[in-house]
Amino acid sequence: WQLSLQLTLSSFGMFATLILGNTMARRQKKPFVVYPGLVTAAVTLLMAFTNDVFRFLVLFGLVNLFEVVTRPAVTAVIRANYPANTRGEATGEIRKWCTVLFMASSLAAAAALRFAGDAQALMIDILLSLAAAAFFGSMLAFRRIKETRHAEPPADAPTLTDLRDSLGVVFRDARFLRYLGIGFLYAFGALLYVAFIPAFLV
Repeated sequence: WQLSLQLTLSSFGMFATLILGNTMARRQKKPFVVYPGLVTAAVTLLMAFTNDVFRFLVLFGLVNLFEVVTRPAVTAVIRANYPANTRGEATGEIRKWCTVLFMASSLAAAAALRFAGDAQALMIDILLSLAAAAFFGSMLAFRRIKETRHAEPPADAPTLTDLRDSLGVVFRDARFLRYLGIGFLYAFGALLYVAFIPAFLV
């Protein structure tokens, strides 16, 4: 059951985004990325200093929670800094390099663990410390982004200003509600088994 903690905690982050989305509606968006990101860096570093499975997985879950919480704010910053006619190209370029770095870091970590021999536990601590440093550095870089605003075409839908309006959209739109229901069934099915794949592999 402890293996499912990381997914359970990240799901709390998904619910929190609904509240945070309304909270940050008329505020600067960068603090909603930078501060959770710095906490993520600290939590990742703490993972390197615990050998207790329960504590490790709780910390891992918190990392996932904060990563989910920052997504709406990151999207808002991108939207504010790139006009609609270039936004797709910009986000595609960002996603391309994120994917390349993700694959490279995964392969490098796997190689490091393979050649660590009896020092695998130490290597895991080193990799976690490097991950914490990467989180911290990325937040310092993100903090330097200037939040500018480009003219946007008028939206068809009214601006959502509070949590009640946000929930109203869900319950008034029957097609969107069906879409969410299908998404829930898909995600719930995955949650039943995906957390136990690591245990199966070992």
